[in-house]
Amino acid sequence: MFGNAKRTTTGLDFNRASLIMAVLEKNVQAYSFKNQDAYLKSAGGVKLDEPAIDLAVAVAIASSYKDKPTNPQECFCRRVGLDGRDSARKSYRTTDQ
Repeated sequence: MFGNAKRTTTGLDFNRASLIMAVLEKNVQAYSFKNQDAYLKSAGGVKLDEPAIDLAVAVAIASSYKDKPTNPQECFCRRVGLDGRDSARKSYRTTDQ
């Protein structure tokens, strides 16, 4: 048996990334990250400390876990609460330009 999974982050808060993984694992029974390594890095060395990137991080983790790419036309930005729900108060609509 292998030891604990390795988790590293660059440009993202390590504890927040771990929390997002825990929320995904708790709310989506098909996901089990206990034995999965995770390497999360922001592009261009940007420091991301805005909670609105929670959903984007969760989608990126799920995309990698399922080995399925996301649609490059989509953008994800919402804070994710401990219960796995969107914790934003406002709703946003997108429009085609």
